[in-house]
Amino acid sequence: MKIAIIGPILSSSGTTRHVNNLYQGLSEIVNGKLILISFREFNENLNEKKEIANQYIFGEIPSPPFSKFIEFITNVVKKEEINVLLPQIKPFIMFICVKAKFMLEQDNYKIRIIGTWHSNFSWIVNAPYHLALAHMGIRGCDGIIPVSKNITDSLINILQIDVNKILPIISPGGIDFNLINYKRPEILELLRNRFSISDKYIIFLGRLLYNKGVDILVSSFKELNFDGKLVIIGSGPYENEFRQLISNYGMTNDVVFTGFLEDTEVYALLMGAELYCLPSRWESFSISTLEAMAAGLPVICSKVGGLAQWTKDVAIQVDSEDITGFTLSMQKVIDDKSYREVLVKKSIKLAKQYDFRLLSKKSLESIQKILQKDISDPPADQYDKFEYNEKTGIITCNIPKLFPNIPKSMLVTPYALYFPSEALENENKEVDENLKYYKYTRRKEPN
Repeated sequence: MKIAIIGPILSSSGTTRHVNNLYQGLSEIVNGKLILISFREFNENLNEKKEIANQYIFGEIPSPPFSKFIEFITNVVKKEEINVLLPQIKPFIMFICVKAKFMLEQDNYKIRIIGTWHSNFSWIVNAPYHLALAHMGIRGCDGIIPVSKNITDSLINILQIDVNKILPIISPGGIDFNLINYKRPEILELLRNRFSISDKYIIFLGRLLYNKGVDILVSSFKELNFDGKLVIIGSGPYENEFRQLISNYGMTNDVVFTGFLEDTEVYALLMGAELYCLPSRWESFSISTLEAMAAGLPVICSKVGGLAQWTKDVAIQVDSEDITGFTLSMQKVIDDKSYREVLVKKSIKLAKQYDFRLLSKKSLESIQKILQKDISDPPADQYDKFEYNEKTGIITCNIPKLFPNIPKSMLVTPYALYFPSEALENENKEVDENLKYYKYTRRKEPN
């Protein structure tokens, strides 16, 4: 068995953590070859030096069509004699792997595709381009690993995927509990001095995207009775908008942006925080929340998607747009030490159950289950609902009655491609009058 994982490793996101952990976990147990095919995400400025053996990095994937990256994957598969592809995270990565599979089959080269599906369908039903990619990509896979029951139900009810393709639920990536839950006082002190954090602080960890709800967190923090700071760890395309919001509130001295940090620095800051807050508008899992729990933090998060399911009875859950609810929840944790201690114990107990080695073992079991099946041709109706133009990258919906919210033709910009949950509403949709397709772009900035 020779496996290739396809996913990002150069970004500051939790999904990058997942890909790295999956690679590390499988490398310890796979009896054969394991390689990593990766790429640079949109507008990512991180150092590309990663100490990972057997990796191939394509660079930044431009807007569609995807022909160059498809060709890149097929060449690596042939060179390394890969027979299993594991696409991760993005709808377009799943789709690209399926297209690569079809190209390889033209040369009588057979591979299996087992994808891990992370996307929260509460947003994808309103993101037509990504719904189309998900439909075409998942239906072309041999097996799908969902990360939550919420996603399993959506695969069946929204995308109408064959239940025989849906494998047991496996949480994404997992964590190294002992590595995170290790005190690093020297590093913490250096970081406090570096960012002028002399007081207690509340912490956020994640990509600076609209869907992460940093604007909600800032607005909630503004109303909090707390003699300390808000520390925001991460980078992303919405940083300037969030900084402007903070400036408008007159809170520049109360909020610290750290930018991208190395793992040991992240874990040191987590261990020193009062609590962790993630007011996401959409979330399928959130490894960052799991890392915060492993660091022994009380967690306050949104009651959305898979995040609401796996943090149930452990985190304080608040409706995603409820600014007052987040303020009151943070205030209670700050003021009530006994309540805080109860939440800390719950966080640590749950985090210990998500060791990445255990989750990688489960992933391998699912891979082996698919390999035991005979390879069959895709169903005749594989792409009957959508058509993909290889030259332009435009997707056309052939049966609009089944998908009333999807336009006849559509294209996506690089930003919306990499951050699909950001490309949602009609104001993100403009018509190209020359080619007569809808172009999906970035959503409006937060107020």
